[in-house]
Amino acid sequence: MGLKTVFIIAVTTARMIFPGLSALTPVEPKPAEEPVTAMRSVMFDLASEQSITQPQASVTLPEGLMLGKSAKLQTSVVTPPSKPSTEPAQGEETKVLMKTYWGSSETVQPKQPSVKQDTSADAAAVAPALSGRNYRILAQWPGIQSDYGTVMIKPEASAVGTYTLSSNFTTATSATVDPEQDFLAPVIISGIDKSVDPDKPISVQWKSIPNALAYLVVAYGGNAKESITWTAGAEAGASLDIESWAMTREQVTKYIEDKVLLPADATNCIIPAKIFKGSTGAMLSITAIGTDKIQENNGLETQIIVRSMASIPLFSTKYKKAEEPFPAAPK
Repeated sequence: MGLKTVFIIAVTTARMIFPGLSALTPVEPKPAEEPVTAMRSVMFDLASEQSITQPQASVTLPEGLMLGKSAKLQTSVVTPPSKPSTEPAQGEETKVLMKTYWGSSETVQPKQPSVKQDTSADAAAVAPALSGRNYRILAQWPGIQSDYGTVMIKPEASAVGTYTLSSNFTTATSATVDPEQDFLAPVIISGIDKSVDPDKPISVQWKSIPNALAYLVVAYGGNAKESITWTAGAEAGASLDIESWAMTREQVTKYIEDKVLLPADATNCIIPAKIFKGSTGAMLSITAIGTDKIQENNGLETQIIVRSMASIPLFSTKYKKAEEPFPAAPK
């Protein structure tokens, strides 16, 4: 197998919601006909097993994106990891109890939760979609420059069009975002407010999203000693990081059949009562899976990943006042 390069185009719609407060969405004012504001973004990730000391890469942008003619990626050369030390770590290991629940029901089902101890100190340095290979060059846009996370995409803009990658360490390639891969509508969650009681079943509803193929619904919480994760799917832990991977329609269909993802016509589920008992807080995340595209040519794989996601706090024991049930939005 030759040296591989992966080029990822992520077309994303995102919302961070705090009940009683405005959604955390640093975008331009929405038009009057758009009832929900969301942050829309196009991001590029490039990873290569090639080796070069001064990598350079850029992507030409379609006119409809309204962000100029091209984007210069921020590149970095990855230093191969040194041989792991066999010496024991200094001090006492921090052990966190990992509890996993799954399935939509009012009560916890038999043989749950799945429990294990996590003592790992370091997380993976690359995104899940880029893990598993010995990449020597990484590149991103917008990257970590001063305007990271604040690239405004106008409400009338579209991600549809052709994106052409050029670099000095891999062959040029083009990928086209089709109309069915344009920005998905925002995820609109209902049924969650400041009165959520973790000791009772939590009913979650959302509005169906056109062009969404499936949904991933996850809630997570815990405290200093344990981490708790719940997914609406019927498989324990099977949906870990799945929202970060490009998937074919056939793969999405198989995940729905295996009850890892919820089908496109799903609009509700139930978080079992008491799974977050003892937690200092919990969050809910809903991700709509769009129509991804995967293509490969001469060792260069291109992935177009289409997602719409929203996150909302379920409760927090640190903010008990009715007028401020959750942390205030950062300024």
